[in-house]
Amino acid sequence: MLDDFISTGKIMKSFCCKLLLILTVPLLAYTETEDLIFELTDTRFHVDYTASNEHSSIYEMTIEGETVNNWSELVTIQKIPRINAPFEDFYKYFTVGLRRDNPDYSCGSRIISSNENSIFFEWWLEGKGPNAQHEWYRMIQNSKDCFILRYTTKKLGQVEKIRSTWEKCLQEAHIGNLKNSHQIQNLEKLDMIPKIECVDFKGINDAFSIPVPKYWSSSNVIKSKKDNGYIYSFAIPNKKGSFCIVEMINNRDYSENDQLELLVKEMLKKFGGSLIRYEKMDSRLHGEITGAILGPQKMSSGVIVNEFLAYVHTPDKSYLFMATAPVEIFEEKLIEFKAVIPTLSTQ
Repeated sequence: MLDDFISTGKIMKSFCCKLLLILTVPLLAYTETEDLIFELTDTRFHVDYTASNEHSSIYEMTIEGETVNNWSELVTIQKIPRINAPFEDFYKYFTVGLRRDNPDYSCGSRIISSNENSIFFEWWLEGKGPNAQHEWYRMIQNSKDCFILRYTTKKLGQVEKIRSTWEKCLQEAHIGNLKNSHQIQNLEKLDMIPKIECVDFKGINDAFSIPVPKYWSSSNVIKSKKDNGYIYSFAIPNKKGSFCIVEMINNRDYSENDQLELLVKEMLKKFGGSLIRYEKMDSRLHGEITGAILGPQKMSSGVIVNEFLAYVHTPDKSYLFMATAPVEIFEEKLIEFKAVIPTLSTQ
């Protein structure tokens, strides 16, 4: 069932990806838990972007002289809670979304290998635009966590030349205990600080301010009047979701959590789906904030999304945050949503 596919299981506290042998890369932490272990001997790669929340983490590497915003080769490592559904279901949703979002490209894919706890596949987009690329994609999981390892290249003329190298790298990746691996050398710590350039967005009449990722194109945000407040809607580029702030008069008869529970019931009744889980956010300005994740929901465009809802109360107003992203990248975008919401300021 799709609900089982979306469900993400237990909380994850940290992310450790171990890079072996020739390449020495700083790591997040040293623990005795099971982690993804693989060998990356290409010394051109460096860490360019990291981000995490309590449920998922992402770690991206580019070759020297490139960034995640301008790359020709990219290695991506993610850790999310275990997926309680066949991997073939994920593969189907992933490839359907790929074709839907790239109608101007010739899209192909194939499963290289799969079993109950792992899938290894490749996909490619062929065409003259900037999205033309080829990727090898490996997912592997244990009873608690799911790890994702990806290598992506825009150098399509070299695909067959490098195929054996990268297929071997991803195929041999495995989950193991770092303490028991004799191949690990020179481990260091790396704080998970998202390298996202932000801009300060202000509400009408400076009612509030909040830093948002610059790439959200805050200068093009749609503002509309509603009752005693305003709605501010951001469209995340490349069809990667939306982020909406609803400004309203504070209803002092309900707490933030009471309002959230009422909204969850209303949204599920109106749009379907189910309550996936609640998320906690710590805010220096507002204390602990609770959000709810709902899904899956089918948009009018046909895209299947998950939605994140949260309320923040201030002395005179209440702010509702509504954020969506396609199910296949939702956990990745949730990291940004949870980083932004607690920073709302009305001072």
